[in-house]
Amino acid sequence: MQEMPRNGVSPQASTLRSLLEARSGHSIQSAADCEWMAMDIKSKLHDGPSVNTLKRLLGFLPYDKQHRDSTMSFIAHYLGYKNNTELQQALTKCASDFGTNDGVLENSQLETGDHVEIAYQPDRTITFKYEGDDRFLVTQSINSQLQPDDEVVIRQFAIGFPLLADNVVRNGKSLGSYTAGKIGGLTSIKH
Repeated sequence: MQEMPRNGVSPQASTLRSLLEARSGHSIQSAADCEWMAMDIKSKLHDGPSVNTLKRLLGFLPYDKQHRDSTMSFIAHYLGYKNNTELQQALTKCASDFGTNDGVLENSQLETGDHVEIAYQPDRTITFKYEGDDRFLVTQSINSQLQPDDEVVIRQFAIGFPLLADNVVRNGKSLGSYTAGKIGGLTSIKH
C-alpha cells in the first residue's frame, strides 16, 4: 500500500474499508469501529486479525511495513475471495482507479445541490441530490428498496464496488444502513 492521498489513507486502505463495510453492513468511520469488525471477522471465521492489526490495515494507526500474508488471508476469506492473491488483484485494480479517479466519485468533488445517478444489476437506478456533509436525498429510485425523499449518508461512489448508504432515514425514522450492488458493485456513476 504505497500511494497516499491527501487524507493520509492509501487508496487500497480506503477500498478495503469500503469492501469490509459492504460485507459487514457496518460503517467503519473510526478506530473504535475496528473492534466491532475484529469481533465480526472472528465470529464468522473462528479466528482473525487483532483490533490493532485492523487499525493499521485501515489507516487508523501508522504502519509502513507489508502486512502479514496470514492477516490478508483472513480478510480475503471474510470478503469472499479465494485467497490473498485474488484480494490483492481486486485492490490493485481499484487503487489504480482511485489514483486516476476513473470510476470513483468522492464527495469532495460535489457541491451542495449536485445530482448523482448510480446504476447496478439487475436494472436498478438511484438518483441522489447532495445535501452536504456526506448527506444525500434520494430523488428517484427505480427497482431499488430506497424511496424518493429517503435521506442517506454516503461517503463515496466506486464502479465495481457496492455502495454503502449509512443511516437511511424515511419519514423521520432511521432504518439503519443499506447496501446497493452487493453482487458486482455499481455499473455506472453519472454526476
